[in-house]
Formats: sequence, C-alpha cells, structure tokens
Amino acid sequence: DLDDQSSSSLQRKNIFDTWTGDSPLITWASFKSLCQFGWVIVLSVVCQNISGLICLAIVGHYEPTSPPLAGAAQGVMATNMVGRTVFTALTMGYASLAAQAVGRQNFRKLMGLTVQLIIVQVVAICVVSPAWIWSDKILLKLYQPPEVAHYGGVFMRWRMIALPALAANQVLLRYLQAQRVLLMVLVAAVLQSVGGGVSMWVLYSYTKVGFPAAPIGLCVGDWLSAIGLAVYALTKKMHWQLSRSQIKTGKKWAEFFSLTTA
Repeated sequence: DLDDQSSSSLQRKNIFDTWTGDSPLITWASFKSLCQFGWVIVLSVVCQNISGLICLAIVGHYEPTSPPLAGAAQGVMATNMVGRTVFTALTMGYASLAAQAVGRQNFRKLMGLTVQLIIVQVVAICVVSPAWIWSDKILLKLYQPPEVAHYGGVFMRWRMIALPALAANQVLLRYLQAQRVLLMVLVAAVLQSVGGGVSMWVLYSYTKVGFPAAPIGLCVGDWLSAIGLAVYALTKKMHWQLSRSQIKTGKKWAEFFSLTTA
C-alpha cells in the first residue's frame, strides 16, 4: 500500500539528502527529549541485568561451595546469551517499523507487526529450548567439571519456566517503547529485579527448596515483569485494529525480516 511505499522510500534516503539547511540538525529541545528518554532506558536495562548479580550474591551466601555458585554463574550467562540476547535481537527490525507506524498513527500496521513479532518469538523459543534442556551435556562437551555442569543444567531447566516470559517481555518492551511509554518499562524492570531477589531470599530462607530457589526466583521476577507490561498494554495501549492481510502479506514479512536479520 501507499504507506509501505513511502516507508520504503524513506529508508532508502540519506538524512543529509533530505536536509535543506533551513533548520539546525540539533536543537536543545530535541537533545533534552533524547536525554529524558535515554536515562529511563539506561535504568531499565540496568535493572533487567542486575537480577543476575543479585542471584549470584544470594547463591554465594547460601551455597558457599564452589560448584553451585559456578553452575549458577554458567546459568545466568547462558540465559542472557541463548535467551534474552536472541529475543532482543529479533525485535530490532520491529522497533524501527513500529516507530514508523506510530509516527503515522497507523495502529493497524502496528498490531500487524506485533503479531508477526510474536510468531517469530514463538519460533525462537522452540529453537533455543533444546540448548536449555541439554545444557548440562553441552557444558560437559565444553570441558566443564561434572558437578558444575550438573548445577548448570539444573539451573537452566528450572529457568525454562520463564522462557515464554523472557520472549514476551521483549515484545511488550518494544511495543510500548515505540509509543514512548517508558516509565512503565522502568517500573517493570524494577519489579523484575526486586521481585526476583525477594523470591530467592524467601525460598532460600523459609523453604527447603535449596539450589533451585535461585532459578525459580529469577522466573518469578520475569513473570512479574511480563504480566505487569501485558496488563498495562491491554488496558492502556493496545490497539485492536487488525486484519488478516496485515499478518499474511509476504511483502510485510520480507520487510520485517530484512531489518531483523541485518
């Protein structure tokens, strides 16, 4: 359609080809707006990643021997590398196209892109799941000590509870960021880190769960974040204008993947 054609033509143009020189490229208002958005995003990313440090600190306190701590460290790193990083990378193309759709008030296209991203993330979950299930065997192949591989495998298999939440978080984060809803994104990140840390402490202190308390606590934090973002999106920022053509059109999928895989 005409909107897609104009979007593609804008992508092919260089910013300096369209600048006439009549107005400055940088203004104080635009710089101030960028900083206002920037600090919220920085704090959100910090809160999302600090949960791993909280996990290792709690495991180090309650599990003073090295194999559980090393296994938890392997699990936290693997969760980021074969989980959050994959899901985040798959949203890059969506972020650009969604921002364009919001700028044109084309919420029908926004919802079509969002459904496409959900489908892609579901496929990604299926692809990465085997690595999580057999993570202990993978660690043994990488010449890790058997005890460390065992704890790493236990950690990752428990973390699979939150695999859908990790993917959903990235979809909802990009969906809301495209509409400049950043404060709720920060609230969800704080909820994730605080909820995860408190859950781990409660499970370690008041139950006999043992080592699985660490991955279970992280899962609780991930699900709290995903549920919070989903409730906000459904009640405040969900646009239900959607047609089947927005999902099935091959051209739209090609545009989506060209930016995602670039």
